[in-house]
Amino acid sequence: MNSSTIDQQAVELPPTGVIKDLAMSFSNERDARCLTDFKQEVLQDGALSYFRRYRQSYFSGPFIAGQGAELILQAINDWHVSGTAIDLGAGTSSLFWYLPATRISKMWCSDISPEALFLLKELVDDHETLPECYRWVAQTFNITVADVLMRKASINSFFVFDCLTEWPRAMPEETFDLVTAFGCLGISRSEQAYANCFKQIAKRLSFGGRTIGADWIKRDSIVGAGDDNGTYLNACQVSQALLDAGLSPLLCLESEIADDPLYHSIVVWVGEKPAQLTM
Repeated sequence: MNSSTIDQQAVELPPTGVIKDLAMSFSNERDARCLTDFKQEVLQDGALSYFRRYRQSYFSGPFIAGQGAELILQAINDWHVSGTAIDLGAGTSSLFWYLPATRISKMWCSDISPEALFLLKELVDDHETLPECYRWVAQTFNITVADVLMRKASINSFFVFDCLTEWPRAMPEETFDLVTAFGCLGISRSEQAYANCFKQIAKRLSFGGRTIGADWIKRDSIVGAGDDNGTYLNACQVSQALLDAGLSPLLCLESEIADDPLYHSIVVWVGEKPAQLTM
């Protein structure tokens, strides 16, 4: 899919199994919450196992070029802004994508699954081990050990919610200078639902803030009957979704990816919320 050792037998196409069941039963108004103490959180063994396999298969071994990760990392390096950030659908990999984001001072990580956030925090709290593909990112973008520790220290807030629907009222009323989403918006059920995600993002972006993200486009051979998740995606459609949300597209490109049985290309995008006019 993106960055590390790919074992398609070990990891099914998400969302699947317990994750799909969670998404179907989750309600932002009922279930959204800040995670302040993971020890008090009831974690599901099936979801923990799924995300451990996912992390091992995609974000542990050597970096694999040609899967789209280089484009995302370069976009983060080139287009991120100073201030606070939130990563939507963070899963276990926020630290990987944010290593080049040297100007981010505070970072929220959100996901519909508390198990994914638990495993992310496990990595953030480990000051000794850095997976091999992470080390490639650090070397490529001249990131020092001190920089890595600063990135880890900036990840200090975790929020469980579904970013594919209206953001919950339970979420603290604050805006972000950067909102990112890597591979999660594209599982929206329709093109309109996908476009609505950008309208939610725009509401929480600071004036002059940016959103950076990417979505992988499925191969026709794996799209099941009645499943249009992600099949509507292309660079022009994503650019229009940004415009419809009141965001200025700064980058929107589609690139083929190599040797992936699940996805044939990736769309990478950067949008900006125009600065507020002053009189």
